[in-house]
Amino acid sequence: MRTATQIPMPERLTLALHPHTPVRTPREGRPTILYGYHLRLASGPVLAVDDPLLSAFAASIDTVDGVHADSEPLQSETFDPGRFVRLVREGIDDEGDDVIGVWDLEEVRRAGALPYEPAARVAAAADHGLGVEALVLSEIRLRSDDRRSGIALFLYPPALIILDVAAGGPLQRPESRTRPRLVLIADDVAGLRWWDPSGATGPMALDAVPVSASLAQELRDLATAFKDAPTKAHDWEEPDFFEDMEHDWHRHVLGERTRGVWDRVRRELGRRYAIGLMLKGMSHPAWSPEEFDPDDDDA
Repeated sequence: MRTATQIPMPERLTLALHPHTPVRTPREGRPTILYGYHLRLASGPVLAVDDPLLSAFAASIDTVDGVHADSEPLQSETFDPGRFVRLVREGIDDEGDDVIGVWDLEEVRRAGALPYEPAARVAAAADHGLGVEALVLSEIRLRSDDRRSGIALFLYPPALIILDVAAGGPLQRPESRTRPRLVLIADDVAGLRWWDPSGATGPMALDAVPVSASLAQELRDLATAFKDAPTKAHDWEEPDFFEDMEHDWHRHVLGERTRGVWDRVRRELGRRYAIGLMLKGMSHPAWSPEEFDPDDDDA
């Protein structure tokens, strides 16, 4: 009678971070610079992104882009290279595939989602009790304004791989030159207010922004106009054509007035801050007048 051959469990693969030396300036036609770390074996050699050894130990390096071009959560230091992040199973998309979100460890900021293939692998591993860790290995930054546009994650099962994070040393990159961002939020319900889109602070008083005295007064007058604007009838109330028309006209006038004030703020503070505008119905702020449709009467 034959007996099954006992296969010994392999030793865990030991990897370490190795600092990536950034280029002084990107190659022609490339607007981005890479900062962060490579992976290397404990014995020394650096691993390429597609090294088959990673696949052999159920690991990979995968890129996550920001949710949109002006993604604020991705700018947080919680997504710096060398930081661990949390993989959150968020359900199934319209095509029936698993959605794995990439969040900071406190699950406050979401950087984006894993591409299809690594998301499927992480979900399958979770279904069968194999945990997968995620570490930000490197980042892609725009040279124009130093904003982070994407990150590369090292996905690996701790049951099979030991990762020496400390071996990489401190992150090597110049001090950030990114201008702080402020958003002017305006709608006929919440009124007019400033907001820090990074989430580092909450709403700010209108007078907290260092603009000229005349512009500060214009902001206060605009806030009063929003507060005194006529409200539209609720769904359960009898509709009134003329009242609704008056409401829509006031909303249009306030929108145009707000854009004018926003443009003045951008001119005064453009060297110190990036100033965004978010009107009612917008899913994310506009950062330049060109982002508005010139035929759009009601943003």
